Amino acid sequence: MEAEAIAVHEALCWIQSLGLGNVAVECDALNVVSAVQKGTVYFSEVGSILDSCRHILRQRSDLKIQHVRRQANSVAHNIAKLPCLLGTVNSFTSPPSGVLEFVLRDSMQV
Repeated sequence: MEAEAIAVHEALCWIQSLGLGNVAVECDALNVVSAVQKGTVYFSEVGSILDSCRHILRQRSDLKIQHVRRQANSVAHNIAKLPCLLGTVNSFTSPPSGVLEFVLRDSMQV
């Protein structure tokens, strides 16, 4: 759960730093999405991460977090594999080549 919470937090921070608006952060970890949305209290490191996510979302009504099925989240999983395949850490401002196919698939999932 901690890794997923960190990923959501990093995504929210990244969105803020770029000044993006009207963004939905999709996460396939239902426990993280529920904890953020419902305000579940955790007395551990993950609790402070979730609190920070909630704080960002309260400040920005144009941001939201939502659950997606793992099957409909292939883009995230394929992008997450790229550093291992490339041997480097990268930041993308648009979908890297080879990922557009997965973006199209995900957008067609219901």
